[in-house]
Amino acid sequence: MKPQKHISRRATCLQSYVGLPCRLATLALFILLAPPSLGAAEIDGKKLTTLDQFLETQQRERGIPGLSAAVAVWNKVVWSKGYGEADIENHVPVTPDTVFRIGDVSTLITAVGVLKFVQEGKLSLNTDIRKFVPEFPNKGAAITVHHLLAQQSGIRDKRNANGYYNTKNYAKMIATIDSFRTSPLAAQPGEAIQYGHRGFTLLGLALERVSSMTFSEYLDKHVCTPLQMNATTVDDKYKIIPRRARGYYRAHDGNLRNARPADMSNRFPGAGLVSTANDMGLFAASLMSNSLLDPVMLEMMTTDYKTDDGKSTQYGLGCFVRSHKGRILFGHAGRVPQASAILVFAKTEKVAFVLLTNLEQADVKALGLEALDILLPSLKHPVSAMEDGK
Repeated sequence: MKPQKHISRRATCLQSYVGLPCRLATLALFILLAPPSLGAAEIDGKKLTTLDQFLETQQRERGIPGLSAAVAVWNKVVWSKGYGEADIENHVPVTPDTVFRIGDVSTLITAVGVLKFVQEGKLSLNTDIRKFVPEFPNKGAAITVHHLLAQQSGIRDKRNANGYYNTKNYAKMIATIDSFRTSPLAAQPGEAIQYGHRGFTLLGLALERVSSMTFSEYLDKHVCTPLQMNATTVDDKYKIIPRRARGYYRAHDGNLRNARPADMSNRFPGAGLVSTANDMGLFAASLMSNSLLDPVMLEMMTTDYKTDDGKSTQYGLGCFVRSHKGRILFGHAGRVPQASAILVFAKTEKVAFVLLTNLEQADVKALGLEALDILLPSLKHPVSAMEDGK
C-alpha cells in the first residue's frame, strides 16, 4: 500500500500544477519513477566525426560566415566545435565559446525560469498574469501564465520591421508593454496559438515581480550561475561582452553584408539573450538530467497543448513539440537580426543538438534535423501526423 500512497501524492502534486488529465499524470509518473538515464542514446566517435564533416561542408556550401555547435547526451556535453569566422573583417575564428544571439531559443530559458517557480510553489500556471503585471489592462478574459507559455494568450504580436529592427533602448522591461498594452486580442485565450514575443515579456515581468530582481539578475542567479553558463546573458548593446560575434545577412545580390543594427531590449525574455554553444549544451544536459526541472515538470513542458476546441498546436510550454521520422522532438529555433539558432532535443533518447550562427537567413531548422539524423539511428515505426510540422 505504501507505493500506492506515494504515487497518489505524486499525482495530486502533478494535477495541482495545472489540473492535468489523468492520462498525462500517469505518463509523468512512469517517467518520474524510471531511472534518470533510461533510454539515453549512446553517441560514438564515428557519428561525431560524420557530424563534424557535415557541419564543415554545410558552413562552406551554404555561405554561413560562422557557426558553433554542441551535442549533449543526458547529463553532459560530449562534443562542441566552431566553424568559420565570428568577424570576417578581422578574421576572428569561431570557437564553442563564441557568443551569438540565440533568438527565439531564449524562450526555452525563460520558460524554464518560470517553471522553476511553479515547481517551487511561487507561481501557479492557472494564475491571471495581471496579478503580477497589473499595468497590463483587463482584456475581458483571464490570460494565465499557462496561456502565455503555450502561446495561446491571444495577444496580438505584430512582427513588423519597426519591432524586428527596434532601435529604442528600454532601461526597464515594464516600458516595453506600452507598444501592445492597448491592442485588442487577436483571439480569446485558449482559442488559438498566436506565436510571438510579447507574451514572454509579460512572463519576464512576472519573474521580476516575484523574485524582486531584474529579469537579467533572476536568470543569472537561478539558471546561469548554478549551471556555469558564464557567457549567457541579456543582449545589452552597451555591455562589453567578450567573444561576441558580429552579425551578417545575405543581400539579394548574393553578397554578405553587415546586419542592420537592432536593440533587443524590447524582447529580452522571448528573443533577446546571447549565449555560446558550450553554455547551451550545459543547459540542455541539465534539462535532460532533471537538474533544472523535475521529471513531472519537464513532461508538462514538453506536452503538445491543444486549443480549447481540441486542435493540436505542436507547442508545449515555451517549446515546439513534434515528430520527425517517428521520433518525438522538442526545442526551439529562431531568427533575429544578426543571427539564427536552434536547440533541438530527441526526447526519448535524451540527445540534444545546438547550432548558433551569425547569419540571419541560415536554415537552422534543416541543419538541426539533419544533425539528429546523423547522431541517432533510423526508426522503423510509422511517423505521426505531426511530421516536420505538417
